[in-house]
Order: sequence, then C-alpha cells, then structure tokens
Amino acid sequence: MKKSRWLQALAILLGGLALIWFVSQAEWGAVLDAFQTLGWEVVWLLFPFLLVYFFDTLGWYVTLTQSIRKQVSFLSSIWIRWGGEAVNSFLPTAYIGGEAVKVLLIQRRGGDSGEATTAAIISKTTQTIAEVFFIAWTSYLARSYLPDDSPLRSAMWWVSGLAALVGLGLFGAQFLGLLSHCVRFARRWVNVEKAGVFVRVKVLDRLENLDKRLGEFYRLRQLDTWKSIAAFFAGWMAGSLEILLMAALLEVEISLSQALTLEAFIGVAKGLGIFVPGAIGVQESGIIFLVKALGFPEQFGTIYAVARRAREIIYACFGMLILSWFPRSLFGKDGTMSMTKVESASLKTDEG
Repeated sequence: MKKSRWLQALAILLGGLALIWFVSQAEWGAVLDAFQTLGWEVVWLLFPFLLVYFFDTLGWYVTLTQSIRKQVSFLSSIWIRWGGEAVNSFLPTAYIGGEAVKVLLIQRRGGDSGEATTAAIISKTTQTIAEVFFIAWTSYLARSYLPDDSPLRSAMWWVSGLAALVGLGLFGAQFLGLLSHCVRFARRWVNVEKAGVFVRVKVLDRLENLDKRLGEFYRLRQLDTWKSIAAFFAGWMAGSLEILLMAALLEVEISLSQALTLEAFIGVAKGLGIFVPGAIGVQESGIIFLVKALGFPEQFGTIYAVARRAREIIYACFGMLILSWFPRSLFGKDGTMSMTKVESASLKTDEG
C-alpha cells in the first residue's frame, strides 16, 4: 500500500510538471482571442462526445448477462456508466474506482455483483483490444501523409506493437484461465490456514469463480465479444468528430485520417497518466506534441487541449450529479460517497 501511494504521488507530480510545461508553452493571449472569436459556437464541442458515450456504453452493455439486462435497461446503463466515468475522471484510481461504482450501482438495481464484476473486466479487455485495432489502423493511415523516414511514423508502429502485446496478454490470460492456475499454485504453496478463513474462502474461491465466468464468456458468447469490440471501435472513431469540429471552427485544414490518428494517440498519451486524476497535464502535453509532430499550428493544439479538458470537466460534473440521484445507500450521512463500500467493490474488480 505504501509503494502504491508513492507511485501515485510520483505520477501526480509528473502530471503536475507536465501541466506546468503546458501552461508555460501556451500563448494565452492568442488562445483567449480564439475563444472570444468562437463565442457560443464552442458549445457545439459538447455534443460529439455523446456519440462516444453511446458506443462505449453499448460495448459494456453487451457484456452484461441477460439477468442483469432485465434489471438494468440500456438507458439506465448510460447513466450508470456516466457516473462511473466521472469517478475515474476525478480520482487517481487507475480507472478501477469507476468500475467499482458501476458494479455497486448495478447491484443496487438488483443485479448480481459477481456477474457485474465479470462484465467490467471483460468490457475493459474488449475496449483495450478495440483500441489496439484503432491504433494499428491509424498507424497504417499515417503512411499517406507522413514520410517513410519520419520518427513519428516509426514510433506509431512501435506503440502499435506494444499495445498489441498488452491486448493479447489480457485476453490470453482470461481465455486460458491463468487466474485459476495462480489460485491452484497459491493453494499448494501458501499456508492458507495461517492466512485465515477470509483468504481461503473469500478470496481464492472468489477468484476461481471469476476466472470460470471469464472463460465461459469468451467460449460461449463469442458473438457478444466481437459486438463489444466493434462498439468500442466505433466509439474511438466517433472521438475524432470532436477534433474535426474544432478544426472546422478554427478554419484549420485537417483530414479524416489525421483526425483519427490524433484521437488514437491522444488516447495513448492519456493512458500513460492513468494514476493522475484525469491525466491532467499528461493529456495536454501529449496533444501539443502530437499536433506539432503532425505539422499543425501549435496554437490549434493548445486551444483544443483546453476545450477538451473543459468538456471532460463538464461531463464529469454531470456524472457526479447523476450519482447523487441514485439511492443514498451508496453515500454517507453527509451525502459524500462511502469509500468503504466503493473500495470493497473495487477489491472484486481489482482481483481480475
């Protein structure tokens, strides 16, 4: 736990330094002038991400069991996921805290927490696989506008290869039942009697059941697996609409393939800051670097970075408002979220 806190503190420090660099590099006078010129037209930037939320929710929803779908409608799942993503935006939980909140909210609607946890793990896996396909595809598209000797082009292929290894590792570990092998090893070599009844029954048995559900999903629900991947892939593509809209508002010429590539590798940059709340500083610096590397005006990158962050804050605040509408059993007496319940659900999610 101490090491985890130190790593989080280090990540937040690096994010802060990246934010300072971003602020120091920006020509804020020109940025403010651009926003004043745009006026209320900038509000249109809030709408493309609704399509991303739709596809991402669909990618998660198809991984839920039929019994949960009877308790939770697709519309309700949008609100549940929105609330979970708000937690991921505000807390440095490596995107685990938001998944725990989703599990809790499904449980409050009458769904089984074990099945919800399984769906959370599977949806994160299929989302990662979809991102791998998206990164590889946009890296291929980059050959049309980047020279063969471009360092960025080479870096894109390296990132694609590493992302493919991560996605293959996640899927392979779940499909082959690696978790069960680890549990059997623990039962054989660890003195579970001394570890206590909780470890023997509540953890090892739960992990075996989770591993069994994961394997059954990939073997018995192959069509749903591909549906989830396709939905998340569509979500990644929809994210580029925001970039195209901003470029149109600022009268910056950018092709669809360039917007797709920019969206793909902004996601990579954001992933590097998973322990930083909202990847603050990391995301902005990544946008500036990518915009310059692709040959666009740096001012465009700064304006888009600020607008994207503003949109994320608005969406996150609305997500927290959604959470306040759910049963107060999730919250403490003072109305704040009960982290004890969130962390207990996070254990189930983290075990995957």
